[in-house]
Amino acid sequence: MRLLLLSVFGLFLLSSSIKKPAEKIFWTESEMLSWADFKGKVKANYNSTANSAVGIETSFYYDRVMIDIVVKCYFVPKESWTKTKKNIYLLKHEQKHFDVGEIYARKMRKRFQQANFSNDVEEIKKTYADIVNNINKEMRAFQIEYDEATNHSIKKDVQEIWDTKIQEELESLAAYSNHEIIISPTEK
Repeated sequence: MRLLLLSVFGLFLLSSSIKKPAEKIFWTESEMLSWADFKGKVKANYNSTANSAVGIETSFYYDRVMIDIVVKCYFVPKESWTKTKKNIYLLKHEQKHFDVGEIYARKMRKRFQQANFSNDVEEIKKTYADIVNNINKEMRAFQIEYDEATNHSIKKDVQEIWDTKIQEELESLAAYSNHEIIISPTEK
């Protein structure tokens, strides 16, 4: 039996959920966000000066021999916005939100690799969904903590501490930077 599932779980910081993102920028180590990537409508009723719509896209394929899982962090330009395009310091703060998304994509890959998948389809789906849901909850909490601690980048000394913390976390999870994971399920 073959099974293919695709799910998109996103964190849309301080924004309403979107129906279907038409455009995504997938996280890479070499490319940084620019203000040109923030194409969404400014939310007037928000206190923040910018908003990054960041999410994690996952899919898996199972054919009784192997489980092939793909996990990617993405940024949605049409749901991301800014009130100013002149503040490079704020842009760096928003980039860190994207980097946090990649941290949790890597944590998700790590949990998938460490999980004990059986060859039972229903158990695979449950384990998969549990990991995705737990990681997304953790990421959401971390993103909120980051904004509260830095006061959305206003506390510059605290922002520097978080910049280092986020970079170190990314580096510590470098072994999980490959989007694709191949797992052999165990016999039930």
